[in-house]
Amino acid sequence: MGDPTDDPASPVCYLPEVEDGYAGYLTKPEVAALLRRWRRLATSTEIAEQLAALSALETAADEGASDDINRDDAGQLRREILSVLPRIRDDELHRRLRDLASRL
Repeated sequence: MGDPTDDPASPVCYLPEVEDGYAGYLTKPEVAALLRRWRRLATSTEIAEQLAALSALETAADEGASDDINRDDAGQLRREILSVLPRIRDDELHRRLRDLASRL
């Protein structure tokens, strides 16, 4: 029988190769749906436009998504963005969402 120290300490990790949902991240359709929802909660036209620009997944803008909404909704939007950040796999999207949440 071989020496147990010859065996690798752990198996090879294939996590970078698996689909986002399997790895615990949000899938692209889930991210697109959240961005659309957050655009409806946006407290200013500028924030709604920034959220729209974050997603190349959307093919058309929702009408009326940039209407001003009260500050309670801004707080809700910030909390929702911060709560899903750990599940955003794309580094650039993660950084831009984090920056956006810090401005709310």
